[in-house]
This record gives sequence, C-alpha cells and structure tokens, in this order.
Amino acid sequence: MIFFRASSIEHALAIIKNMFTIDFQICFNDNLLLRMLNIIGLDTCDFVILVVSLIVLFVVQLLARKGDVREKLFKQNIVFRWTVLYILIFAVIIFGCYGEGYDATAFIYRRF
Repeated sequence: MIFFRASSIEHALAIIKNMFTIDFQICFNDNLLLRMLNIIGLDTCDFVILVVSLIVLFVVQLLARKGDVREKLFKQNIVFRWTVLYILIFAVIIFGCYGEGYDATAFIYRRF
C-alpha cells in the first residue's frame, strides 16, 4: 500500500525507512504527546474519542470475565438499561460523524 499511496518511489522508500528508524530526540521533547498526535494525524477531539473508546472496551472486557455482559445489562432496572442503550446509540451516531472535513461520499481509494 505504501507504494500505491506515495507520490514517488523515493517517497515510498523514505516512508519505509522511517518505519524502522527510531528518533530518540523526540523522547526528550516537552510536546511529545502533541507531536505524536500530529504524526499519526489525530487532533485533540479524536484523541479523546480514542481514549474513551479504549476505556469502554477495557471495562466491558473486565465485566465479560465475570459473565455475559448482555445478560447482566438485561437484569438491571429498566431505566438504567434504557439509559445505557440510548447512550450507546447516541455515541455511535455522534462519534460516527468525523468533524468539519468529513465527507461520507469520499471514497477511501480515490487516489488509487
């Protein structure tokens, strides 16, 4: 995919070289988190969504070790159950829209 995405062969080889090169100077930078977010293309809002999603996955995994999560949810009070379901539905709707520049009609392989 790198060779198809890169603008030239030299650019593709530079990307592959950077994949296997470690820059130790970045570890001593004060803005390490911000720089890493810029490198992988995340802004602050996307990073918050990522962290919240990982926390939810971790909690669900811990609950799954003790038994079926869906069964536990349906044994709860109806108000709590519907609140959780509405939160999940709205989270999918809200986090499914990716900000200002998001274009749902843009095809992922448009440069291919």
